[in-house]
Amino acid sequence: MSMTDPLVVAIDLGGSGTRLVAEGAADGRPVASVSGPPRAASTGVSDDAVADGLTHLATRLVEQLDQRRPEIVGVVAGVAGLSSLVKDPVWVRDRLASAFAARDALLASDMVTAHVGALGYAPGAVLAAGTGAVALGTDLDRVWRRVDGWGHLLGDLGSGAWIGMEGLRAAARGLDGRAAPSALSRAAEARFGPVATWPGQVYPRTDRPRVLGEFAPDVAAAAEEGDETARDILRRAAAHLADTLTGAIGDGVPPRIALTGGLFGMPPALLRDPVLAALRARHPGLEVAERPGRPLDGAVLLARRLAAGRPVPRVAPFAC
Repeated sequence: MSMTDPLVVAIDLGGSGTRLVAEGAADGRPVASVSGPPRAASTGVSDDAVADGLTHLATRLVEQLDQRRPEIVGVVAGVAGLSSLVKDPVWVRDRLASAFAARDALLASDMVTAHVGALGYAPGAVLAAGTGAVALGTDLDRVWRRVDGWGHLLGDLGSGAWIGMEGLRAAARGLDGRAAPSALSRAAEARFGPVATWPGQVYPRTDRPRVLGEFAPDVAAAAEEGDETARDILRRAAAHLADTLTGAIGDGVPPRIALTGGLFGMPPALLRDPVLAALRARHPGLEVAERPGRPLDGAVLLARRLAAGRPVPRVAPFAC
């Protein structure tokens, strides 16, 4: 591949980090990659913050390419919070296309890129559980069903932020006298310091879900060590996640599923296994993708479809 051959660009602008890959449009050869923290961490999610983050990525890509500007025939960005928090996605998409001087652009919810990455542009339902938790069930045509993903104040039940918050609540009870101190109390003090300082560390933050989610691995570790409170939190998390995915199946969406996201990096017995057990009890013919791809993989696949002139979803509020 020459240095000026056309490229496709895929972006995952997530709540916990930002990733970009550029590949040859003809051969899929990796050309450049960019990663970093979430660009909207200090300001929250807004149209300007998302557009500025995408422009920043374009600048970094040009730097990696030593100022060369090969033609970009397709760019796809999967954005956390697109369908709920971005007010004018078409404007942001146009900024995306302009920043990369791309022939065509697609702005999609990270639910869509997670679904395509996990199931390879096939009908079904995907649960993405990391800092947040959301399921998308679709036939990739007329049926588009979102379940949860409403943020840590209204939903995201069973997510990393939810697990972390439940863990901190239990830890606080053990430290202020409402319950006996536990492994969770000790872990929370080790991570956050004295309990009286916790509100000041959590409440003012615009990236509060990420801060809460950082405690989820401590809850998992306590559960592995036998702490019953931590185990109960994870049992409830599994039940919530199974309910979320169940809501995305049926009425045109086949019981073909994938579990994705960093939360399933926990030992399977703690979360993945009980989620699947609950789902199989409800859906005996359940098909499970055992090695689902990542949201960034979904963005790559969509960018290739875009470059080839093949159909891609442009269904409000999921993609445009």
